[in-house]
Amino acid sequence: MTSGCAATTVVSVNPWAAITGSTPLCAGNTISLSDIVTGGTWSSSNINVATVSTSGIVTGTGQGNATISYSLPTGCLATTLVTINPVPANIIGNTSVCTGLSISLTDATSGGAWVSNDNTIATIGSTGIATGIATSGGSTTISYILGTGCYISMSLTVDAISAIQNATNVCVGSTIALSDANAGGAWSTNNILIGTISTSGVVTGTSSGTATITYTMPGGCSTKAVVTVNPLPTAITGNTTICIGATSALTDGGGGTWYSSNPSVASIGSSSAIITGMGAGTSSITYTLATGCIASTITSVNLPPTSINGNAIMCAGSTTVLTNTVTGGTWSSNNTAIATVGQTSGIVTGVAGSTATITYTMAANCWVTTVATVDAIQPITGMLSACLGSTTTLSNASTGGTWSSSNPSIGSIGAASGIVTGVAMGTVTISYTIPSGCIRTATVAINALPAVISGTSSVCIGSTITLSNTTTGGTWSCSPAYYASIGSTTGTVTGLNTGTANIVYTAGAGCAVSKTVSVNPTPLPIQGTTSECMGVTTSLSNATAGGTWSSSNANASIDGSGNITGVTVGTSITSYTLPTGCYITYPNTILKNPSAIFGTLTVCAGTYTQLSDTSATSVSWTSSNTLVATAANSGTITGITSGTATIT
Repeated sequence: MTSGCAATTVVSVNPWAAITGSTPLCAGNTISLSDIVTGGTWSSSNINVATVSTSGIVTGTGQGNATISYSLPTGCLATTLVTINPVPANIIGNTSVCTGLSISLTDATSGGAWVSNDNTIATIGSTGIATGIATSGGSTTISYILGTGCYISMSLTVDAISAIQNATNVCVGSTIALSDANAGGAWSTNNILIGTISTSGVVTGTSSGTATITYTMPGGCSTKAVVTVNPLPTAITGNTTICIGATSALTDGGGGTWYSSNPSVASIGSSSAIITGMGAGTSSITYTLATGCIASTITSVNLPPTSINGNAIMCAGSTTVLTNTVTGGTWSSNNTAIATVGQTSGIVTGVAGSTATITYTMAANCWVTTVATVDAIQPITGMLSACLGSTTTLSNASTGGTWSSSNPSIGSIGAASGIVTGVAMGTVTISYTIPSGCIRTATVAINALPAVISGTSSVCIGSTITLSNTTTGGTWSCSPAYYASIGSTTGTVTGLNTGTANIVYTAGAGCAVSKTVSVNPTPLPIQGTTSECMGVTTSLSNATAGGTWSSSNANASIDGSGNITGVTVGTSITSYTLPTGCYITYPNTILKNPSAIFGTLTVCAGTYTQLSDTSATSVSWTSSNTLVATAANSGTITGITSGTATIT
């Protein structure tokens, strides 16, 4: 007051400081606020826009403004306005790109700018065109940033791929391995008929032509190479097994070069294709085309054989063994009718008396020979079986020998005749020995006979009889087949031509019994009319003499001379039978006679008269003398000139 009087009180001043920290914030991101005065509490005016933690960490939860407050226990308060800006929409587009290629990225939020965090991996233009840069691949982060600083990012992978490496030519049936500096890709071919490729890049030539091979990275990046599959040479032909010092000509399709893997064993001219045996062993002979494709074969060069060892003199039917110290060859005979030899065994078998050249061959132009002498004893010939109680005759072209039997109680043989007689059932060894001591043997079986054939002994030509035998399981045959035939299992004999046929029944052991069957002729065909009128007699005849006539029924009668008379209307079978029982038949029809002719039987020349017959509806009329009168089928008789005519 003016008087200087005063009143006083105590005022407490509490500390306070402003909030510090960046306040613009992107939705979903955080910022850190602080205050130098400690002990306060943080709060947000709008947690739908921003929240704040007890430590001052503000998180954008929406878009807009929120007031962040820092309150002290004293009641002092500091505030700051935080603006939450929107984040761009998600980036749309591929997440990988090939080196050297571009892709387009987009964002639905306009007004932003594109940024690559490593332009050595990939760059991006203002319009969102990203281009792969790194030749070895890699990845970079692509961001889309708004003016507020808010942004969204994506990882972009750059797939690097290099050219396919290694040779691109392969032969049919062979392989080549392709590769690429970038791992993890997949191999494929556009034509598996030309060449296939494995997952590891191994190409196999299938047939001649070209195939495009593609190497594709997981991101879709690919590179290509054209592989040419070349044809193989044709197969090498010619003799490839020779002796030392011998030659052989090989052939192939032409245009290639010949090569021997071991010239000390087999040499060959590069273009001549003549191989020469140089030393024992094997060598690979190859024929190579300009494409590098080859055909190969193995040439074996053998030591020449030494002289043949062993006794080369033998009997016909006996054997001897020839050998050679050089193994692996084959044996042959120049005349197998004289001596045969086992191709690998060297066992020579005498066939007929004479000489034959036996050759031991190692390879072409590589052989040695010896002469085999076969003593002149021939094989035993003849039927090597006889039936009990019967004989079979054996023979031998070699003269001066003697026959003997190993068991005369089963089969005996004449020492000089060769006639074997069956004594008891069984087998016996028959020997023929010539003065030189060579022996030929044969086994003869003595078998039981079948039973006697039963049945008639004659048959007519064209007819059959049946024969039988109580011994079962046999077969029938006939000779000569000109006269008769017989069912092999039925025994039915059919007569074919006049004569005598021998019918044979052969049991399983080969023993046979026979029966003679006479084949008798059938009469020749009956001649004469096949129809007769009742009461009318006609004559039948047969050129085969000695037969008898008969009628099958009473419709007709026939006498011993073949005169047949119609008795009753109908049919009858006439038979002409020979004394052998062979016969032939002939059909006859017995016809009804017409009744008497009615009408005027005189007529003037130039006029007619009408005749008729009531016995039939369909008749024909004839005149015996048409110069006197003619007859029409209607029965009209026309007079021509004076005289008489018989009308029928």
